[in-house]
Amino acid sequence: MNSVIMSEASTNQWDFWRIYRILRKRIWLILAAVIITVGTALIGLQFFGRQYIAYRYVQPSESILRPPGDTRASEERGARDRKLATLLQLANSPGVVEMAMTQTYADVALPGEPLSPEKASVAVLSDTGLTREEIAQMRQKNQIEAQVNSAPGEGGRVNTDLIVFTAKAPRAEQAKAIVDTFTVAFKKFYEEYSRQSLRNNVNFLKREVENARKQLEAKEKALKELRKQKGIVDLQSAVQGDYSVLNPLRQKVEDLQTQLASTRSLLAAKRRQFAQTPETLPDPVAKTAAAQALEKEHADLLAQYYSLRGTYTEENPIMQQLQRRLREVERKLQEEEQKRPRIANAAYVALREEIRTLEAKERELASALSEATTQVAKYEQRLSNYQGLDVDLQAATADYQLALDSYNRLFNQYQAALLNLNANTESFITLMGSTAVEGPVRAGPNPMQVIIAAILLSLFLGVGIAVGLEVVDNTVKTTHDAQQLIGLPVTGIIPRLESGDRNLLPKITHVEPASPHAESYRFVGEDLLLTLEEHPDIRSIMVATVRPGQGGTSTIANLAITLAQGGKRVILVDGDMRRPSLHKVFNVSNDIGLSSVLANGLQVAEVLRPTEVDNLVLVPAGPIPKNPWQLLRSQKMQEVVEALEQSCDIVLFDTPSAAVFADASVMASLVDGVVVVVRANHIPRGSELQVRHLLNKAKVKLLGVVLNDAAPEMVDSYYYHSHYYHTNGKGELPPPSTAKASSGAAPVAVRQTKGKRVSAPKSTQAKEAEKTHVVPVDPNARVEVRREDVLGKEEVGGNG
Repeated sequence: MNSVIMSEASTNQWDFWRIYRILRKRIWLILAAVIITVGTALIGLQFFGRQYIAYRYVQPSESILRPPGDTRASEERGARDRKLATLLQLANSPGVVEMAMTQTYADVALPGEPLSPEKASVAVLSDTGLTREEIAQMRQKNQIEAQVNSAPGEGGRVNTDLIVFTAKAPRAEQAKAIVDTFTVAFKKFYEEYSRQSLRNNVNFLKREVENARKQLEAKEKALKELRKQKGIVDLQSAVQGDYSVLNPLRQKVEDLQTQLASTRSLLAAKRRQFAQTPETLPDPVAKTAAAQALEKEHADLLAQYYSLRGTYTEENPIMQQLQRRLREVERKLQEEEQKRPRIANAAYVALREEIRTLEAKERELASALSEATTQVAKYEQRLSNYQGLDVDLQAATADYQLALDSYNRLFNQYQAALLNLNANTESFITLMGSTAVEGPVRAGPNPMQVIIAAILLSLFLGVGIAVGLEVVDNTVKTTHDAQQLIGLPVTGIIPRLESGDRNLLPKITHVEPASPHAESYRFVGEDLLLTLEEHPDIRSIMVATVRPGQGGTSTIANLAITLAQGGKRVILVDGDMRRPSLHKVFNVSNDIGLSSVLANGLQVAEVLRPTEVDNLVLVPAGPIPKNPWQLLRSQKMQEVVEALEQSCDIVLFDTPSAAVFADASVMASLVDGVVVVVRANHIPRGSELQVRHLLNKAKVKLLGVVLNDAAPEMVDSYYYHSHYYHTNGKGELPPPSTAKASSGAAPVAVRQTKGKRVSAPKSTQAKEAEKTHVVPVDPNARVEVRREDVLGKEEVGGNG
């Protein structure tokens, strides 16, 4: 196998260098994809207008983020984040949106800001030209949103305790109005939501304080009666020690009982509130046109009703008619309300989260209470063994003190809850300063991010297209492709001639012997020489091509030159009598040739033409006959082939395309071996297998495949040629050869009968010439070969 052929493993796998070659070959495709994609992105950015961005910070109070009594310090940041997440759900809930849509200038005015009476009652958003539908669309596009503010910290950005409301609008007053109304609406909404929970907590603590006061009075009364009845005695050391441990335990049990009862009461209240809170609410933005018309009509009827109350009584027919119309409109409004789509209720979600938190706290308190109760029972059992009044007195005193502590603690909690209930809104939500407006800025995504994304996307797209085109490309490019296509081993691979005169390619082995292309043909010739040594019976070889333009003529011409330069006596026969070309390659006359021998009875010796290459003789195709196939099928052609085989070391035949004409199939049956030439970068059409089938039918020996016109980077000898070839110290190749044909070249002998070839030395050429008819390789010499030397004496005698 030719050593210049790249290994099959390196050409058949998707390794780094193959992908690199693909990308280098299609670099303009990738650059075009980058330019088109980036250009499209830049043009698309021009269609985005400009907008204003308004924002305002909102700070929840510490009591919201960490309720009193919450001692889970290890989970503080996580608990605060969950609280902030709940607040965000409330901020984006339909209730806040509905409240924002009805905000007036008086609602959002800053302290001390003067407002005219006619402006104070005007809705802010509607006054700036924003409708419910526009607000809904802006929320869907995230132009109105509330987010938890983050700041740089250890390990990246961390959440702060601030919530920022942001709005993007084409006008500055619209963006500011949106942020103002939404922040104020969120503050009021949370105030109403939180006050209900605080009221429930105040009522529960009030009941617990009353119960604790009654227990304290009972304990105090029992202690006074015991002291009055028995008097006071000293306590023993053992009793004091046990009570020093028991009293804190009892106090802890009392605390846990109170906390557990408070938690269960609050949990029950939350569950009742949760049961009454609907899971979904009608979408305030998705009101139908009929509902809006009915609301307007209802408002008009109410205004008319209240204006007529000072003039007519309730029994007046006009008033009764208005009442009936109001009830009818209210009934229709309820029907329209049922048709509105429903969305998730943020208050329902927040209550569910609070219930889960309270349930977890209840389980934790119950477990701690059970453990503390067990310890109290243990020490009470020990104290029950003591006898005497000291134990009873100490127990009564401890009970009284425990009741007093419990009462004081509950009373303090009640007072704190009452203060929270009466506190203003600022104790829950604080609006940080006034709304800030920035802009105008370009709407849409960040231009730099878009450009970077477009470049990355175009690179991936371009590389994908380049690799995809390579995958779907079924042209023959590598030796592996050619071997898979023909099913034969690749004898050699000839690189593409990328520069220079392409007319020199058929004789490049002679005119430019130091070129890498000549070296590639020598590898093919060396492979054939090794084959001839293994099979000495092979004397004639045909070069076949599947389709026209595959480079068969160039291959066989250079192959003939290579074998002749290697010391072989070669006869090159142009068997393509349909479009002959070898006479042009070697610059000889085509007036007579192979067709003249087969059709006109000329002798082979008469059509032999010497060439400028030593040991190489050409038989031109001759005048184009009407039916070349008939001549090739004749007995005369077989005799000519046999005679030529006995006259030299090797005979080479050029033939027309095997898939177009049947001439190649006929010649294949006459020669000893066939070499198939396939041009690289051609798309297979199935004719390759057809040609192989015909050659197999002819029972000819297929010597291999030559891949012609391959990419230079696929040929190792071409790739590394400049690294090793140095003739003048500068790495330059020698100039083309200008050698002329020698008149003293070795002659070519045409023998009459087949036999083993014997090379005659120059000293015995005269004697050999007496036995054989010598054809001197001299352009000026006359070629003479007797008829009987080719056809035999018997045939000549018969015709005579």
